[in-house]
This record gives sequence, C-alpha cells and structure tokens, in this order.
Amino acid sequence: MRFSNLLWFLIFAALWMTLPRESVALGDPSIVWTLELGPQFAECPVPYPSESPNSLIFATGGHVTRVDGSGKVIFKVDLGPEEGRGMMFWPSIADVDGDGMEEIIAGRNDGFVYALNADDGDILWECQLPERLTNYEWADSADLDGDGRAEVVVTTMYGWVYAIDDDGTILWGSKMEDYRPSAPTIADIDSDGEPEIVYGTATRYMIALNAQGDLEWASFQPPHHLGRTVPLVADLDKDG
Repeated sequence: MRFSNLLWFLIFAALWMTLPRESVALGDPSIVWTLELGPQFAECPVPYPSESPNSLIFATGGHVTRVDGSGKVIFKVDLGPEEGRGMMFWPSIADVDGDGMEEIIAGRNDGFVYALNADDGDILWECQLPERLTNYEWADSADLDGDGRAEVVVTTMYGWVYAIDDDGTILWGSKMEDYRPSAPTIADIDSDGEPEIVYGTATRYMIALNAQGDLEWASFQPPHHLGRTVPLVADLDKDG
C-alpha cells in the first residue's frame, strides 16, 4: 500500500471512530444511472446552471454533451476529429455574451476553443489558437475589458496564456514560461478593483498577470511542480 493511500485510510478510520454510534445507516450505495460517452474518459464534468443545477456538461472524445439528472442526453455536439487520445479541454460555463444566461466553454487538444449555447448546443463562436491546449485543465472567465461581457482565459501546452473576447477573437496573448502552465484562476488579488489572472507552471513558478496580460509578479516555489494545479484564491488573513 502506498504511503498516501495508507495515510488517507488512517484519516478515514479516525473520522469513522468519532462518529456517534446512533448514526442512521444509509444503506449500500447503488448506481442510479450509467451513460457511455466515448471510448476514453478523463475529465471533470461541470454542473449546469451554476445556481440550482439540473444537468451535467461533459466534453470528451470530440463531443460536448449535456445530460439531465436522470441520465438522459439533452444534446450531444460533434466538434470534429481530435488529436491525441480523444480527451478534451475540460468544460466550463460563463455568460460570455452578456444576455444573463451561461454559455458552455469547451476546447479541443489541437487549439480550438468554442462557446456553445447551453440550451441546444449551438456553436456561438470558435477560436483557433496558435498552439495546442492541454488536458486536465479548463478555462476561467471574467470581464477583463470592462464591457460588461466575460472574456475567456485559457492556457496552452507551451506556456502561453490567451484572453478570448466575447465574439471569439483573441484579445491578447502572453507568455512568461516555456512549458505547461496550470489552469488559470481569475480574481482581484490586490483589491484594486481589477481582475488578475493567476496560474502555476511546470517550472515551479506562481504567476499573476493583469487584465491586459502584463506581468504583475512571479513567485518561485522550489519544491513544487505547479503545471497540473488549479490556483485557489481566498482572503485567509482577513486583510481585504
């Protein structure tokens, strides 16, 4: 048994021992429904809509699929052949056109990013980036230019960060490292009223860009490979 597995087992056992003995038995787990989406599956589905979700969005094998709570397919959109192992950029949701409804953001390994209508799967726009996207990551979205509509921020295999405007055109591209940045997180980390883009790199840096793609800071973290992480931003020290 690996040490990490043993550690989790001991933690689980310790928590189990602290449970009150009068706890109600929940019974054995059971499978509610199953659905085959493709020959390979290595992604994180996203609930839709973000408030009071009633379905799941999947992106795998060149397709984007929305499935309701009973396992019924609402739509399945073919985004064309995909390079690699049939895995896609993980999906996310954001209101990119300012209509008050969230759209689906998905992408293929070969550098295409799409915005889709979440009701019927219609493609609103597609954007071809100059290089490949990476698996195990997803886009983040925020209003970077103050026009009231969200821009989409993605990272690519060879160190680029791109902001895509609400019509699918590239707003800017920025490169600070040569290989495998993490998924981006957008937040106002310095409380100046403007969003920053935060991401890690395989070369052990944590990087923050401003809304125009310029470097704000880069922090070297020697022990840590940060290329397959997702930064989490929170005010832990209560300094605002």
